[in-house]
Parts: sequence; structure tokens; C-alpha cells
Amino acid sequence: MDGKQHILHYGSPSRLHVVETYGTGGRDVLKSYSLNDRKSITIHGLSNTSGALQILAQMFLPAGYPATVTPDYLRYMFDSLQAFTGEIAGLLASRAVLTSLGVGSSSPGATATAAVLLNIIQDTCGRLATILGAWKLGPVIEPECKTWRIAADIFNDVGIVLECLSPALPHRLKVLTLCFARTSRALCGVAAGGAKAALSRHFVSAGGSIADVNAKESSQETVVALCGMLVGSILVPRITSAQGTWAALVLLIGVHLLLNFLGVRSVTMSSLNRQRATLVLGSIIDRRPIPSPSEAARMESIFAPGSRLFLPSDSNSNPKAILGRCRIGVSLEEVIKHLRRHGDEDVGATVENLLRQYDAERYVLLCTRSRWGRADVLVCLKPSATPRDTLYAWTHALLAARARGRQSEGHAALQARELLNEHWEALERVGWRVDESCLLTGSDRRIEVVSTGDARYGEK
Repeated sequence: MDGKQHILHYGSPSRLHVVETYGTGGRDVLKSYSLNDRKSITIHGLSNTSGALQILAQMFLPAGYPATVTPDYLRYMFDSLQAFTGEIAGLLASRAVLTSLGVGSSSPGATATAAVLLNIIQDTCGRLATILGAWKLGPVIEPECKTWRIAADIFNDVGIVLECLSPALPHRLKVLTLCFARTSRALCGVAAGGAKAALSRHFVSAGGSIADVNAKESSQETVVALCGMLVGSILVPRITSAQGTWAALVLLIGVHLLLNFLGVRSVTMSSLNRQRATLVLGSIIDRRPIPSPSEAARMESIFAPGSRLFLPSDSNSNPKAILGRCRIGVSLEEVIKHLRRHGDEDVGATVENLLRQYDAERYVLLCTRSRWGRADVLVCLKPSATPRDTLYAWTHALLAARARGRQSEGHAALQARELLNEHWEALERVGWRVDESCLLTGSDRRIEVVSTGDARYGEK
């Protein structure tokens, strides 16, 4: 609406006032309708927004914004701004690749056929990297989507740097470098695609559409990249020296990564991955206030290993104390290999005792100590384990890492269950989606005791 009042005659004798909102939430009024004494309807639009701005909002923001997305969606748009510098850096890299292929050179080896063959080799490396990257990275991206979103741009920038290096290298090394660059770009595509899908799922609130959020993010990046390409078409021809190229490249990549980091840092995830679970469960164990998702977002580290167990810091003078690490959802074979590395002389008996000890639980936990005294925890899950059971297991791992052998495993398991049951509703109240645990990364292995009589065990 353009803010003007539109009078429509309506024959009802009732006095009415109707507001129109988007979706089921009803938070943001789009229009209001009122019936005056002359029995005519007055339609009020959004007079504080011009028609042009409304059209732009409809083009680049999800339908029903802001009611259909989470509050951190707008802050994350820093991530779209990075496409501006990324596009200019990409133009510098494209010029370097064309130089490597012999464009503008009188060299007899710089033929169109040679360029096509080199492109085939690069494409082959990139597509193989996409297949292998999806195989290895696919299962681990969603729980650590913030880390992998930044990692995707690091892969992309590594590819840009390698492409800019290629003109100065000998022919054989040049081919190898360009293949590595294409491989790095392919890994960027895998990581970025998976991370964006996970983030889009997070941003959608009641009444929203994941497809619409994805489409609008794509249009945002497209228009920003278009602006970057237009500016780059003016700047790149003026950057002719090697020193100028590298100075511009360092600046562009630095800004590119900074904007990406700021965008990812602003995201407030409400699911419990391994690091956020350690922060939240550590506060529960210490009987401190449970951090909300926004508080945990400020405390979590983007690049910290998710498997790390630590004591959450309560002040700058009391930094995190590393307790060890925990791997959850592992194969029973990993447990056996781990015991052998630690010099267990009767692995079969140890495994059998573990299975009997955790017969009533939906997981099996092994906690050992490294030579430096840090805990090394492995957790096998049973087929009946739910997201709640994975949180029990992670709480148990934290307690075991803290106890340093001063309490029995059975007591730690019972304490973990009691602590989590006591604070389950409190976790939900502060905003955590506890039924959507993101603790598992990699293939989700499950073990099941098939027969306790002859100690034959099965794994799924």
C-alpha cells in the first residue's frame, strides 16, 4: 500500500475494526480495516514505507518478513555482503587463469586445444572432489554448520590464491596448481551448500518456507555479486602489477572472510551440538544459570573442535579448562582398537564387562585417560537411543571426564540422568530445542547385543 486511504461502501450496520497479518503468528500488521459512522470501510496501509521499498523487500526478503524468520536473520545478511569482495577477487583469479592458459601470449603451446584439455583435467579433479567431499563431509556439516560455512569461504579463497599464483609457475606445476585450485573450489561448493541448507532450516519460523528463504538468499547474493562484478570491471583493468594484484587480493580476501565471520557469528542456533551441549550441560553440572541460545552463541568458538570436553569459563580470569574429548556414535570396532592401543591384555573380557554394565542403558560408554591425564571418551549407541539418550550420554561423558576415576561409572550414569531430567523443562523454557539433538557427526553406528549367552554381538 502507498499509505493513501481507500473508501469502500459496505452495507453492514456493524462497527468493525479488522487487522490483517501474515501467517499464524499475527505479530506484524500489514493492513487494518475500520468501519466508520457512514458505514464505509477505510483501509489503512503501511504509510511509513514507500511503495518502492515494499517492492524491494518483497524481492529480496522472505515472504512475511520478519514474522516468518528468526530474529537473527537480518544480522546474518553480512554473509551476503561478502559476495561483493569475493566477486572482485574472483575476477583477479579469472584473469590469472586466462594468463596461465596463454591468452594474449605468442607461445606456440598456447592453443585452444591445450586450454580445453587443461579445463577437462580441472573439471575432472573438481567433480571427483565434489563426490568425495559429499561422501566425507556430508554427515558432519549440519551439526557444525557455522564452522563449515566459514570453512567453505576459506576453501574458495585458497582456490583464488592458487589461481593467482599459477601464471608465475612452470607448466607442469601450473597444471597441478590449477587442479588443486579447482578441487578447493569444489570443496567450497559442498561445504557451502550443506551449511546454507542447515542455516536456512534454522532461520525459518512458523509460517515460513525453507525454499523461499533459500531463494531470497540466492537473490541477495546475486545482486551483491553483480555490484561487485561491475565495480571489479572498473578496478581490475587498473591493477596491472604483481604487487598491486597481491595487495588488492589480500585486502579483498581479508574483508571477505571478516564479513563471513561476522555473519556466522551473529547466528543464534537453538539446537544442541557438541560444543553448545558442553556449555549448557557444564552450567547445569556446576549449578549455574542455564545459558540461553543467544548467550551460548556469544560463548561458543567457531573453530573449536566439537569433540572437546571442557569446563565453561565464568569470567575472563577463569578460562576454559580442557578435560579431554568425546566421540559419540562410534563403532564397536573403534572401542576395541582403542583398548588395544592402551595396552589392554584381555580386550574381549573388557568389552563383555562394558556391555553387561550398560545393559540397562541405551548407550555404552568407555572412558580412559591419556598420559597427560585428559579423558578420552567413546560412546556407542544402541538402536533404541533417542536424542534425549544422546544428551544423557554426553552429560555422562562430562561427569566422567571431571571425576577422574573418583566415582563409579554406574553412579555417573545415574547422576547424568537425574541432572538432565531435573533441568529438562528449564532447557526448553530458555529456548533450547532439546528434542533435536545435533551431537552425532559422521555415520550413525548402533550396536545391539544379539545374544548374551554366547557373547555374539551385532552392529548396525
